[in-house]
This record gives sequence, structure tokens and C-alpha cells, in this order.
Amino acid sequence: TAIPFPTYLLNSVIYVGVTVPLYIVVSALCAYPLALMNFRGKNLIFFAILSTMFLPSEVMLIPRFLVVSELGMADTFAGVILPGVLSAFGVFLLRQTFAGVPREVVDAARTDGCHELRIFWHVMLPAARPTLAILGIFGFISVWNSFIWPLVVLKDSAKYPVALGIAYLAGITGTDVRSLAAGTIVSIIPVVIVFMIMQRHVLEGMRGAVKG
Repeated sequence: TAIPFPTYLLNSVIYVGVTVPLYIVVSALCAYPLALMNFRGKNLIFFAILSTMFLPSEVMLIPRFLVVSELGMADTFAGVILPGVLSAFGVFLLRQTFAGVPREVVDAARTDGCHELRIFWHVMLPAARPTLAILGIFGFISVWNSFIWPLVVLKDSAKYPVALGIAYLAGITGTDVRSLAAGTIVSIIPVVIVFMIMQRHVLEGMRGAVKG
């Protein structure tokens, strides 16, 4: 029986390619008003988002599964992707980064006639580039190595990500140690490549924090 490892690898590429950009964009869009706008209940909303960071991920499995099932997304790619789009950690980290940008810079941009979207795109995102790189790395590793959530929401093994696929293959081809070892090594390579590509931005952010 042919081992469908390329299928699992392609599935993980799809999950990462969709989830991580959406995760970064949604986190940034949520963090911007919490950092720079004044409106009633802002601190309460931020506290509510922050409080979810202290909940064990296992506690959220059943509520997430019920929501995904009600939306008709069980056993679909969208069902795997949707819960990973919003993260309290991403909102918190970007909110703190945006709040650290000098207020004078934002006020000057508004005085020059820049609307909020332009400030967000041309001022805040470039200033948060090291943080975005960190979120990209964390998001990539989290989605690439995802196991529990795909196991819960997926029934069709052809939609498994690579981490779950390797565990699945270990159960049905436990004697084929060489194939499993090769698959494990191949699954690690993309993580190393992404970190090597993004580490320059991460180190820049760390140097900036030390200088600050």
C-alpha cells in the first residue's frame, strides 16, 4: 500500500498558507483599535480577550467543535482553519507593540490627513515587523504541528495534516520504520527553513528591545 505522505504534506501547506496570514491580519486588526483608539469598554474587551489565554486548550475543544459542526464545517479544511485564525496571544502581542509606537508619530500622521487604514498600513505594520515575524514563526509551528484539533474535527484521513498523518501511519504501518523516520525528518525541514528565513527580523526586534 502506497503511503500518502505527499498528501499530508500538501494538506499542511494549505493549512499553514491560509491560517497564518489570516491569523496575523485578524490579530493586527483587533490589536490596532485596542491600542490607539478610545471607545467605551475598550479595557473590558481587552481583558476578556486576555483572559482566554489562561484557559487550557482542552477546555475549548468541545465548544469549538460544536460551533464548527453547527456551521457545517466538520470534516472540512475550513473547519481546521477557522479556530486558528484568532488568537489572544497574537492580539496581546501586537496590541503591546502598537501601544509602544510614539504617540507623536500617530498624531502627526493624522494631522497630515492620513485616515486610520493608512496609518495602520504605512505606520503601524512597518513598526511591528519584528513582532509580525515572531507571530509568523509561532503560527507556522503551531499549525504545522497541529494534532489534537484535526484529530477531533476530521474523519477523512485524506485531509490529515502531516503531524496527524505520521501518527496515523504509525498505527497502520508500524513495521515500516524507515518510511516513518523519513516522513518525520521531511516534516521538520519546513520548520527549520521558515525559522532561518525569519530569524533576521526576530533578531532585529530583540536588538531593538535591548536598545530601548
